[in-house]
Amino acid sequence: MPLMLDCPIATTRHRRHQDASFEPSSARTLFAALLRRWVGRILVLGLGVATCTAHAGAAAPKVQAEATTARDFSQAETQLLMSDQLSRLKLPSTLNYTFVRRGTLEPGFEDKVSVRVNRKGSGGCCVVDSNFLSGEHKVSLPPIDDAQGNPVTLYFLEHDIREMKRLTKGSTTYFRKRVRLAIYGAATIDAVQFDYRGQPVKGHQIVVEPYLDDPNRARFETMIQKQYVFTLSDAVPGVVAAIRTRVPSAQGVEPLWTEALLLEGVQLPPMPAIRKAAAAPSAPSPAAPLGASSPR
Repeated sequence: MPLMLDCPIATTRHRRHQDASFEPSSARTLFAALLRRWVGRILVLGLGVATCTAHAGAAAPKVQAEATTARDFSQAETQLLMSDQLSRLKLPSTLNYTFVRRGTLEPGFEDKVSVRVNRKGSGGCCVVDSNFLSGEHKVSLPPIDDAQGNPVTLYFLEHDIREMKRLTKGSTTYFRKRVRLAIYGAATIDAVQFDYRGQPVKGHQIVVEPYLDDPNRARFETMIQKQYVFTLSDAVPGVVAAIRTRVPSAQGVEPLWTEALLLEGVQLPPMPAIRKAAAAPSAPSPAAPLGASSPR
């Protein structure tokens, strides 16, 4: 059965099944709809959020939600998806990332991701277009005509939940909800130091493990210990230094699955230890569709 995409991003191998193509005039609307899937509603122009402001001069990004928002946003949400991450760039600028997949589950590969950032016609920041992977792994992305945040985080997450669907036959809506809830309510944030172009820099490391306590985890037991690590710092261009995921193997030697998106010039410490999963819940009823519930 072909993969039918449920948001305006498509892989090359499935593009012929896409319902609609992108038009430049609708790029902002399409991207705002994508962001709304991750933060719950449209508060954005591109990836910038009108109700959040960034504190200048900090070693790691900090944002403060104003009281006018209809609900609170967690510190992890605001740092990852709602902070001003592009305004300090010298424009035009291109953020180049290396993408690496490894593990025993499937053959690995290496590829590139680029985020090109330019001034708007009015002179402000920023117009963004991106290339995410190539060949059969390529993801088609809408341009953004009024971006403030680095879209590479959303693009990686959308890529990730589609891989989860492919590997487990689950629902992208379900996996998106699990990651969203973990970022909102179960993320840990710690100070971290890493190297950028040979120099030590400080930042924050956000860690989530969305599936450890999942009541439906019996349906994808091999993936329940999947860990996401986001490394952010104002000391690197575009703030997003790296995004890494890991699924350990049952034997505890070589991981079953790892993906790493690294800004060129970044060298990171090892990923933190993964928490032990709680006792497995009872298997869900075969009639209960995985992903039937709606996102937060």
